[in-house]
Amino acid sequence: MKVKNGLNRYPFLSMIMFLALMHIGHLTVPIWANPSPYTPTDYFLFECHPPTAATLLSNGQKWSPNNNSNFEYYPYHGVSKASQISGDPKSPQSLCACIVRKQSSFTFTVSSIGMHFVRLYFYPTSYEGLNMSKALFSVSVANYTLLRTSESSYSSNPSDAKYIIKEFCINVDDSVINVTFTPSRNSSGAYGFVNKIEIVSMPQDIYYVRRGDDQLPFIGHHSKFFTGNSIALETMYRLNVGGHSIYAEDDTGMLRAWSEDRSFLINQITDHSYTIQPKVDIKYSLSVPAYIAPQQIYATARTMEDNEHRNMTWLFPLDGSFYYLVRLHFCEVMKDIWQDNQRVFQVYLNDQIVENYADVIHWSGGVGVPVYRDYIVNVTRNSQEMFLSLALKSTESLNGAILNGLEIFKLSDHAYNLAGPFPFGQRTHPFGMSNRLLQNHPKIVFIPFYTLVALTFLCYIFLQFLIRWFPFHSNLQRRTFKLAS
Repeated sequence: MKVKNGLNRYPFLSMIMFLALMHIGHLTVPIWANPSPYTPTDYFLFECHPPTAATLLSNGQKWSPNNNSNFEYYPYHGVSKASQISGDPKSPQSLCACIVRKQSSFTFTVSSIGMHFVRLYFYPTSYEGLNMSKALFSVSVANYTLLRTSESSYSSNPSDAKYIIKEFCINVDDSVINVTFTPSRNSSGAYGFVNKIEIVSMPQDIYYVRRGDDQLPFIGHHSKFFTGNSIALETMYRLNVGGHSIYAEDDTGMLRAWSEDRSFLINQITDHSYTIQPKVDIKYSLSVPAYIAPQQIYATARTMEDNEHRNMTWLFPLDGSFYYLVRLHFCEVMKDIWQDNQRVFQVYLNDQIVENYADVIHWSGGVGVPVYRDYIVNVTRNSQEMFLSLALKSTESLNGAILNGLEIFKLSDHAYNLAGPFPFGQRTHPFGMSNRLLQNHPKIVFIPFYTLVALTFLCYIFLQFLIRWFPFHSNLQRRTFKLAS
């Protein structure tokens, strides 16, 4: 379903954008510390290429899919374009798709049970002799349905194809991970496809709350929320706020990619950048280990100019009918802010206040010490697609709000489902373009305040004319009728 222009859905936003004009700073701090990254116990990278006997995985193991005859390999010869679109320096120079015509599984034997990243790489285009509109399939791991495609998942314009990475966090309680592709039974000639599959183990507590630990705030509810390992996650957004994109190889060992946040900002009209001096060390702690996020995340931040008591606001398209985990990363990077109450601000999610007295120094205990906050947001309305807004509002503090990084995850529902209506990012964003997920960029017209006043006055005059004209016109008709009689 194509989403209408964001301003049509949110008519109040044009006025808000004018009233919310602010100065946004882009803070950059050189990195001194060099903590050891996390080392995965399991790492598999399978790329679709025609096999000779068995495919050699990147970790040196030999691998072959269950029932080799169920897989076909189709080359795509326009890969240079795909590489340019993806923005990934490690995009393959030649691209092949594994085609699945009946239910089949890619099987990986892992050395440790627990949480794993499952990443699926797709380049949705018509491969040689295949019609992309017939790529109707679902993907599952264990009891979890990860995605499901439909005819509306694909654009009719081949130039719209994007190299897409779908990332999931799934608990593995067996020594085997089966990634199962099931073509639709409702369409003749339906098939499934994938270009690459990656499996990476992860620290067990990085995104999950263990039994006995504090549960997460459930926004809009008095109760708390427990994210046990029976819940699977899908990564929707992972952003380096105020900084540049961070490629997978520069992550803390889990090969996560971090994108820029600029395209999601609503009120970025007066954006200014400046460098913070002097240098600040980034010092991890027991509560925030070095694998939580790269140092580049905490060494950069977006903030408002001093004495600007206004908002920083981001807007994110999401699939409706799901709960979401929102993680906000904070780190104070200015040496002249070193004690409580020097920088205090409010945090809102979907216009609901989640932090009334956010104080990074109070939370972390010092300058350059990272800290993060997690929240659960309910986006289970009837609409297929919703928008999550994040706003940071400066209070009476002399220093504006600050944010260093952000992650948003979809939570599997009670039926172990993560499949939304936009598996390949066919969604629109009312204010800009995201890294790989958003493909349409509707234009926004910013209406000056005086123009709004003039238009309002003209509408008032027109309404007054209608009010006066209709009674006169009605009386004239009645008099004409009497004369005719």
